[in-house]
Amino acid sequence: NGTVLSVEENLDRLPPFARLDYIRIPGRFYGVGPAELVAAINEEINELRNLRVDNVNLIINRMFAVIESKLISSNDLISRPGGFVRLKSVEDIRNAIIPLDFPDVTKSSYQETFELEKQAQEVSGANKVTLGSGGSQARDINQTLGGMELIASMAGNRFAYVASQMEINYNSEVTRRFWRSIYRYISPEMVARILGPEALMVFQLEDPD
Repeated sequence: NGTVLSVEENLDRLPPFARLDYIRIPGRFYGVGPAELVAAINEEINELRNLRVDNVNLIINRMFAVIESKLISSNDLISRPGGFVRLKSVEDIRNAIIPLDFPDVTKSSYQETFELEKQAQEVSGANKVTLGSGGSQARDINQTLGGMELIASMAGNRFAYVASQMEINYNSEVTRRFWRSIYRYISPEMVARILGPEALMVFQLEDPD
């Protein structure tokens, strides 16, 4: 309702938030996350999946080439259990109606999806070895122990780099801001209550900067 609940002075003169980016983009406030890296690949995989479904539907629900003048009713062409198509007098039914066959392309489309999944693994670094889902049917990874260790090591190096960047750009900044808040509001009485009067004599609070 437009009511201001509180107003506090920002003593740090810094934005009251800290950024955590997976990949930081210069000149942009928002970085790039893991999902955004593979978004285009995922859309292509979804499109191939939809095409496979359409292909199966066309194979199951066939279309027909007909000579309309030979049909008694076009409604007979609606696919249904126990249905039949009534025709006017013809010597050969194939002269009036024939089914249209569509080739099954699912095998080739599955192979294309497989290649796209490999691309997604290479882009994100999250391969089937690191996910623990390689299995005996996984052909996109090296089947040998040494090969799987190499792939896991490469992924680990990438994740370690990302984690180090998060630590430098986010964790350190958040910790520094917490420490600034403690440094600003802590008092000798608070230190004595926590550590005791003897420790207060030798205690020295470090400047967060």
